[in-house]
Amino acid sequence: MTPQARAVFPPLPARLLATVLLLGVALIACGKGEEGKVQDVQPVAVSTVVLQARTVPLTGEFTGRTDSQSTVELRARVAGVLKKILFKEGSLVKAGDLLFVIDPVEQQNAVAKSGADVMRAKALLDNARKERARFETLVKQGVVSQQEYDIKVTNERQLAADVAAAGAGASEARTTLGYTRIVAPQAGRIGKSNFKVGNLVGPGENSLLATVSATDTFSVTFNISERDYLLVIKEYVEAFAAIDFDKAVRWNSTAEFYSILDQQGLIMNCALLAPHGLLRIDAQGFEGRPATDDEIK
Repeated sequence: MTPQARAVFPPLPARLLATVLLLGVALIACGKGEEGKVQDVQPVAVSTVVLQARTVPLTGEFTGRTDSQSTVELRARVAGVLKKILFKEGSLVKAGDLLFVIDPVEQQNAVAKSGADVMRAKALLDNARKERARFETLVKQGVVSQQEYDIKVTNERQLAADVAAAGAGASEARTTLGYTRIVAPQAGRIGKSNFKVGNLVGPGENSLLATVSATDTFSVTFNISERDYLLVIKEYVEAFAAIDFDKAVRWNSTAEFYSILDQQGLIMNCALLAPHGLLRIDAQGFEGRPATDDEIK
């Protein structure tokens, strides 16, 4: 009899057998749950959009530099010590506001001297007129010659001219005295003072005291690419060729310069900055208004 081999396995522990049975039951339950989920899935709703052709405005944002269209330089026209500065740097000023005061002592002395010169010239003229009147009577009587009379007439005329010259000198002295008080020639924002109280100022190259820039109108300078510029020009050419000005490109610009601004129909001056392929645009005609508290925030 041929012997048969048998494999003998040791019996499984009771705890391990219970674990295997539980895993089998869990797998079966999971399978049934997935089948239930698949059956419960609803079709997804898909939204559709109908494509329509319409005109979309093309916009662009550019960083530029704002310049006031009216900037006035305040310069010293007389020499003297700066006595007063009557404004706050960077503040708004009104036309006629007193801004600087230069020590007026020298100019006041000049006004007093010129007034005295006028009085002296007038006194001499009065005396010359009296002499001319006397000689006019004497020459008619034949007491004096015509030549002597003509000398008195000429002297009177010279003294009259001296009175006119003295009066012009007095007017110039008063004008020069007025130069010691520098007022704002226009309304706007005043910049930094280049001198301090006590500094010696005077006419010449280094006479700039400050500048006042109007804030009601200003220009904006910015660069755009040559490609953008050509697109704009193309729109203009097509609109003018079709005589359809309503389709012409309109410049709608917004800028920030101490306030929020919006203006149409601006004047545009273009200059090509070769070889960078950029165009410098000078936009003029912005009109300003005071900024509101919300815009400042």
